[in-house]
Amino acid sequence: MPAPITSPSSPPSRGPLRIPAIIAGVVVTVFVLGAVFALGRWSADAPPRPTPPPAAQPLPEPPRAEVPALQPRPLPPAANPAPPPPSPPASAVTPELTARVTEATKHEIEKLRPYIVSRCWPAGGLAGGQTSAKLTFKVTFDEKGREIARGISEDRSAPAGEFGSCLAKLEGMTLSIEPPGTNVGVSVPVTFP
Repeated sequence: MPAPITSPSSPPSRGPLRIPAIIAGVVVTVFVLGAVFALGRWSADAPPRPTPPPAAQPLPEPPRAEVPALQPRPLPPAANPAPPPPSPPASAVTPELTARVTEATKHEIEKLRPYIVSRCWPAGGLAGGQTSAKLTFKVTFDEKGREIARGISEDRSAPAGEFGSCLAKLEGMTLSIEPPGTNVGVSVPVTFP
C-alpha cells in the first residue's frame, strides 16, 4: 500500500480517538472537581458551618433580700395624750337642770352688763344708727359650775359689729354658777346695751 500523501499545509492526522479522549478527560475532571468539592465541604478539617444563635433565654432574677416589714414607731410617753375624762350619761341633764343653769347664766351675765357696756359699747353707737345688738351666749359649765367653754354669736337682724369684736376679746368675764353635778351647756340670748 502506498504511503499517504501529506501536504505541507495540512496538519498531521492523529487518528479517530482524539474527540472521545477529550470528552472523557472533561468528564473525569468534572468528576474529580465535584468529589474534591464534596469532600472539602464535609471533611473533618473544614470549619463548621455557622449555626443560628439560640433563642434568647430570659436571665434568671437575682435573689431578693428579705426586707423586714415596716412597723410604726410608738410615740414617746410624753407625747401620748391622756384619755379624755368620761362624759356624763346623757340622762343626767334633765330639762329642769338645763332651765336652772340657763337662769343662773342669765343672772351672771346681768351682773357683768355694766362692765361689758362700759368697756365695749361704742361711744357713737353702732354702725348704721343701730341702737341695740342681739347676742347669744353659748356657755358650757363643768360639774362644779365652772365655765369651760363659751361662744358668742350675733343676730343678723341686729348685728353687733365692733361691739361683738370687743366682747369676744374682753377679759375678766369668766362665769361660774352653783355646781350642777354634771357638764351642762346652755344658750342665753341677751340684748345690749
